[in-house]
Amino acid sequence: MEVTPLVSTRTLFPVYDQLRVEYDAASLAVWCFLNAYPRPCMTLQVLKGLKDFQARLRTVLRDPLLSREYPIKYMVVASSHPQFFSLGGDLALFRRLIQQDDKESLRAYAHDCVNLIFANATNLDAPLTTVAVVQGDALGGGFEAALSCNVIIAEHSARMGFPEILFNLVPGMGAYELLPRRTHPNRAEELMTSGHNYSAEDLRQFGVVDMVVPDGEGQQAARAFMRRSQRQQNARQLLQNFRARSYPISRQVMIDHTNLWVDAAMNLTGTELANMERLIAHQDSANTLSGKSAHVVTLDTDGRLRQQTELSERG
Repeated sequence: MEVTPLVSTRTLFPVYDQLRVEYDAASLAVWCFLNAYPRPCMTLQVLKGLKDFQARLRTVLRDPLLSREYPIKYMVVASSHPQFFSLGGDLALFRRLIQQDDKESLRAYAHDCVNLIFANATNLDAPLTTVAVVQGDALGGGFEAALSCNVIIAEHSARMGFPEILFNLVPGMGAYELLPRRTHPNRAEELMTSGHNYSAEDLRQFGVVDMVVPDGEGQQAARAFMRRSQRQQNARQLLQNFRARSYPISRQVMIDHTNLWVDAAMNLTGTELANMERLIAHQDSANTLSGKSAHVVTLDTDGRLRQQTELSERG
């Protein structure tokens, strides 16, 4: 993909530590690639970068001079890592804050996540179409980030799910509001409480994913979608407005829900934190995977955690 870094003498977007921002003039799109380390999850640095990115993108969209110089109709969220879109919240940080009884810091982290998700789900209050390109795994908060986009394009081997039930929680930073926009509420609750990682094709059949494409073709499919959509821009904006009014979401309700989530997180037992530790190990091991295999944490029917190795064609 031929892209131009969206940086001018006005420094519209700086060089971020754990994000990569690029501008595709042909598609009228700004691409935001997640590039978290040492784990592919929502680190504090990722959240800080996303907050700044959204603020600067709002400026470009609202400024007549900048929007003429850099016309933007689409914003695409993708990942720099072909195996992982995002493994969700920073569980090592969660565990530490819970063990230190630091409720306020956990609440601040959760509020930052909710504010980012809400802003994306409401298109930054601009005539913008948001697209998620999911390569690899999108779990927990990573899945919520994808759900906050208007269009989800997933590669065939992508898997998405909510592992929070494995340590006796459910997702609390947007899933409850966003999933019922795409699938039946009963199905939404099943997705949030099963502990399973679902295939891209399963989620397409549920109505959660819009498009499934062969591995390695997600970004190409997104560009093709944006080119086609430019001819239907007026109709698509109208449809997005219909959805926003028919299935409204409230930032205050999302904040209230995440406050309840924080209260519940602070009550986790030692056993439940030990289960979280297994998922932390999964996040820690992510950057060392060879691309030939992946360690997948799932839930047995008797409620016990187990870890297995799945062969993968990725990489």
